[in-house]
Amino acid sequence: MTNGRTVLARFLELNTSLSVRFARIWPGGRHDVITRYKELVAESIGSRPGQLVVDVGGGRTLDYRTHVGRGAARIVAVDVSDEELQLNEDVDEKRVADVTRELPFADAEVDLITSSSVLEHLPNVLGFLDEAARVLRDDGTMIHLFPSRRTSYALLNRALPEALKRRLLFSAYPDTCGICGFPAHYDHCYYSAFTEACRERGFAIESIEMTYYGSSDYYRIFFPVFIVSWCVELALATVGARDLAAALLVKARRLPRPQTAAQGPVTSG
Repeated sequence: MTNGRTVLARFLELNTSLSVRFARIWPGGRHDVITRYKELVAESIGSRPGQLVVDVGGGRTLDYRTHVGRGAARIVAVDVSDEELQLNEDVDEKRVADVTRELPFADAEVDLITSSSVLEHLPNVLGFLDEAARVLRDDGTMIHLFPSRRTSYALLNRALPEALKRRLLFSAYPDTCGICGFPAHYDHCYYSAFTEACRERGFAIESIEMTYYGSSDYYRIFFPVFIVSWCVELALATVGARDLAAALLVKARRLPRPQTAAQGPVTSG
């Protein structure tokens, strides 16, 4: 059994090495949306001092802490898991809540809402967007980075039983244990659905950045499948099939709320 595991480990290492080397030789049209997410958030926080920033799905760490100095804003992490939040030492405050039902803030209280690899785990993205529209001030901003539901790995993620999925993932990629493997729904997590939902709730889309490369990274342990996936992603990037992008980085602004006419008797001149 030990010899069998050793052979399998060497096989996976060889395939991974080939995939990594190929990606270095032919990087294709990769766009580092993870770094761009951190830069966009830092720019938004730096545009005005003293903002209230809500990091949704705050979890254990703040993704953009190295890009934002302490004291630059009041950052509140909101997560459904109190256990995860207790490990987070990067934020100013922690609040436990199901963000699809309630963001624990007053109307128009928040300046900026951020999330990275969170929206795909929400069973009701529309409910979250309703709450985001409620708590953001006029001209407030939200910035979200999330994978698309229409990639091959997202299809597998939804199709496989949770226990089997985690076992395969953690066996192939031990470094993802405790970080990945959470249930994913990908509700409205593709270009046309998400942008339409935002507009319907009073948001103006300010920018969208996409990458078409993502699925192939999951297949790097088996080089032939990696190559096929890479070629498919290259084709999608070439034609600009936005609904089939691997991941989206969306920045949206809360449009000013309609002014309510003053109440009172109408008088004639």
